[in-house]
Amino acid sequence: MAKPLERGDPKRVSPYEVIGRLGEGGMGKVYLARAREGLLVAVKMVHPRLMGNADARRRFEREVRAATRIDGTYTAAAVAADVNADPPWLATVYVPEFSLSDVLTRLGPLAEESVRALGVGLVEALTSARHAGA
Repeated sequence: MAKPLERGDPKRVSPYEVIGRLGEGGMGKVYLARAREGLLVAVKMVHPRLMGNADARRRFEREVRAATRIDGTYTAAAVAADVNADPPWLATVYVPEFSLSDVLTRLGPLAEESVRALGVGLVEALTSARHAGA
């Protein structure tokens, strides 16, 4: 679920209108955004504090190259990126799902069949990423 934007969050990232905040990690922030035609995307933007870090930029460029090559049933497709923007960004198709933590909190332990299905999906996604060089 997207959280409200905070002060300093972008209103646009290139052609995308930013409508919420999805998360944040060591490399950057991820926003929920909408394309002109209505497609929802997750846009990852590199933290401004990493802009001068050549290693961080190279890691992000590798991530973008791998994301554009990944083609799997259980992975979100890359739709656009700009590694030369300030800050660099990557947009992928937004997949509206609950986190595993949310599911476990709401439903309790998963049935064996569900755990197996989750495992199959994880293996397929990791295999796709590995083949793409991620």
